[in-house]
Amino acid sequence: DPCCRWIWIDGSAEAVNQYVCFRRDFKLDRKPARARIQISVDSDYQLFVNGHEIYGRQFSDYPRYRSYDTYEVGGRLRRGGNTIAVLAYYRGANFSEYRKGQPGLILQLDAGERYLLSDGHWQCRLSPSYVSGEVPRVTQQMGFTVEQDGRHEDDWTNPGYRAGREWRAAAERAGPTDG
Repeated sequence: DPCCRWIWIDGSAEAVNQYVCFRRDFKLDRKPARARIQISVDSDYQLFVNGHEIYGRQFSDYPRYRSYDTYEVGGRLRRGGNTIAVLAYYRGANFSEYRKGQPGLILQLDAGERYLLSDGHWQCRLSPSYVSGEVPRVTQQMGFTVEQDGRHEDDWTNPGYRAGREWRAAAERAGPTDG
């Protein structure tokens, strides 16, 4: 029985300040009247459906009390090929407004007759435009600074994007209730 899995890029258990791109292409036999996405990420995210950003950000929470967001996205889906993309951010260090948890993304799309779940079929890579790893901190309370160079962005959030060699299968970390 398929279920959502917490996923992340493999080999990054002790990473800090990490920006990871996730994407999943899928097909729909017809455009759904309604569809909703439920998502949770440690620590924050940007969500895209067919290249359109769905406004929202992760509510600051604690590793033992995970919150999730729900979005209606039926208007952004279409018959045929679709893409869900997520730029996920993991802080990985304690700050005044954040407590270190495990890096992870969990997502479910309910599009009527079709479900899409986060699992090892998603593709991921480190963001080519954001600097991951140790960077200067704004302060000990506020966290890391952001270093980003938009010249390294590509069209990864859109349908039809061809993933290169830097993309790999997401690593399944845990189920929705077991860690």
